[in-house]
Amino acid sequence: MEMVDLETLTRVDQDELKQHIENHKKYTHSALAEKILLDWNNSVKNFIKVFPKDYKKALERIAKENQIEQLTA
Repeated sequence: MEMVDLETLTRVDQDELKQHIENHKKYTHSALAEKILLDWNNSVKNFIKVFPKDYKKALERIAKENQIEQLTA
């Protein structure tokens, strides 16, 4: 647990997750995927984003570097 943060899903995360589940259902005919999608508003509450801390730091560093480049350009 010390290597990851657990975060609630943003709206963008939820939309992306739903698309992945829809694709999974389409290609596998998964009954579980269908069940999740049929009750999406309640089902989505059971998901959580597991975000590696090092990856998060790297994304923040890249964003900061991009800001600096834009200011100096």
